[in-house]
Amino acid sequence: MIVRPGDFADPQVLDLLRVHLQGMLETSPPGHSFALDLSGLQRPDVTFLSVWDRETLLGIGALKELAPDHGELKSMRTRTDRLRSGAATAMLNALLNLARERG
Repeated sequence: MIVRPGDFADPQVLDLLRVHLQGMLETSPPGHSFALDLSGLQRPDVTFLSVWDRETLLGIGALKELAPDHGELKSMRTRTDRLRSGAATAMLNALLNLARERG
């Protein structure tokens, strides 16, 4: 399992992002879904990562910088067929390490 920058041109990434956004819209109260869409994830203050098992995408996640010493975890999602695989733990650890490195 490896965590690397997310590639917005990769069809697996785009498919999982669509699943994530749809799921957030379906489960959040109207007007209260704050999931970032593709353009939001491409902003310079957002770092978007993906976790892979060889050529198979397992999950995605992002860290949004709110201030030099303050960030917010965004858009974490694991593929349904890969739940309990350790992908979310790997993503969360990578995002937390990135946040610590930034201060």
